[in-house]
Amino acid sequence: MTATVGDFVSPGSSVAIPDGIEAGDGIHSDSSGSVAVVTGTLVQSDGTMSVDASRPSVNSPQIGDVIIAEVNRLNPKTAEVRVLHIEGKDGGHRDVPAGKLFADIFVTNFVDRFLPSAGDAMRKRDVVRARIVELEPMLKATTRDNPELGVLHALCPQCGEDLETSSETPDFNVACPRCDYTGYRVLSNGFGRGHVLGSDIQSLNRPGARWSSEAESMLGHDGARPYLSPLADHRRGMSHEMPDSVRRQRAAQSRGGGRGGPRREMHPTTCTLCETKTKVPLKPTPGKPIRCRDCMDKVKEGKPRRTSSLRSARS
Repeated sequence: MTATVGDFVSPGSSVAIPDGIEAGDGIHSDSSGSVAVVTGTLVQSDGTMSVDASRPSVNSPQIGDVIIAEVNRLNPKTAEVRVLHIEGKDGGHRDVPAGKLFADIFVTNFVDRFLPSAGDAMRKRDVVRARIVELEPMLKATTRDNPELGVLHALCPQCGEDLETSSETPDFNVACPRCDYTGYRVLSNGFGRGHVLGSDIQSLNRPGARWSSEAESMLGHDGARPYLSPLADHRRGMSHEMPDSVRRQRAAQSRGGGRGGPRREMHPTTCTLCETKTKVPLKPTPGKPIRCRDCMDKVKEGKPRRTSSLRSARS
């Protein structure tokens, strides 16, 4: 079948060019006939027939774009979300490029109040509305400073029922209608609806307020939420026992000991430059110069040594 003006063509499609009309962009003509070399629609203008290869723009998020995303992973201080849709974007029906498919929301960009852990205001599989604030080196988003931003839909971590808003207990703004689960989410005004209907539920987020004593005891000061597996995160709920490996790691970090290994032994010695008492991580070797931290900094900066002044004073 030969295509004419207005038809949609793909590479290799036969094209009928009327007499007096020249082949333009996207069309190849030779003695055997004319064929399209690109995908598009045949158009004719000013005596030239060509292929209009216009296509929807790439559906890539930009700074200021509002996205609909699903919480994919909870880290100690960030929530990793998977971009599902970009609101008000040309070509929004197209998939988001793989390189722009995930964004991080830092815990300080959740809501205008103190949050020690990302899992205290979001949980895995929550659907959120957020705004893109950075593109490089990776996408970063925020749910602060706009009542339309925040969690739109959340499931009960214990039984899987859709959560509903609740104002019975301060700092527990969502509750499960099936079981006894209550928790906190950084709610959007569109929570439970998917779009804004004029209602204002921001008072349930209690921005700027101190946490109640009951809620304070449930916050993840020990980083509880991030280490839970997806299965445990939806089965254990708020009450659970911290794994021994994580408990040792947290204890070591609080002592400044790294990841739970033995603390490095420090050996007492004397600095050969300033002759002050110091400690070094390696056992001193006789005859090898030892420098304290201050002297090492001075040597790096090219400052004169103190030993010359000390020797001159003694002489």
